[in-house]
Amino acid sequence: MLTFPKALRLCRKKEITQIFAEGQFYKSGPYRFKWTLGESAPVRTVISISKRVGSSPVRNRLKRLVRESLRHSPDLKSRSMNLAIFITHPLQQPPKQQDVQRHIERFFAQLD
Repeated sequence: MLTFPKALRLCRKKEITQIFAEGQFYKSGPYRFKWTLGESAPVRTVISISKRVGSSPVRNRLKRLVRESLRHSPDLKSRSMNLAIFITHPLQQPPKQQDVQRHIERFFAQLD
């Protein structure tokens, strides 16, 4: 079973608060990204989905798709940053892996 390793998760409230206070912002469709430069090599991530997006199965599926897209991203281990991905508005259609992957790739592409 593939998991999203603890080393790639952002858990400390202090670091999450710092991202939202000082981080840079990027928007791609319904996905919002805030990030700050980190100390360690892998990208550490926190994912937040608003209740307005839908019922809990919809939100949980979306989180799983985001984690899977991050896991397959080649930029995940090569960059050093703390990243917050959040979705606050409902999606127009049910989430698909290709759509989520496209938005994540678009985010990492704009960083270059």
